[in-house]
Amino acid sequence: EAAKRLLQGSEQIDRPVDTWLQMHWVTGQKLHALLPNGLSEIAHRIGGSTIQQKTRTSGKLMRELNRGWYRAQVAMLPQRA
Repeated sequence: EAAKRLLQGSEQIDRPVDTWLQMHWVTGQKLHALLPNGLSEIAHRIGGSTIQQKTRTSGKLMRELNRGWYRAQVAMLPQRA
């Protein structure tokens, strides 16, 4: 039944899937998590992570501009139950 509800609500996905999945009022399906989740951090084994690297000011500016554009697009197309 949960898979059917998710399929019915996914004809058009206009935002990141993880965000959409959290919108239980749209999907009709609440999400639950198991702890521990079975994932493990392996960045140190594969050369490190790029997440903590310093970002140039121009990169930060572009990220903020893109974030604003994305939020405006989402606001124009709200999903309702």
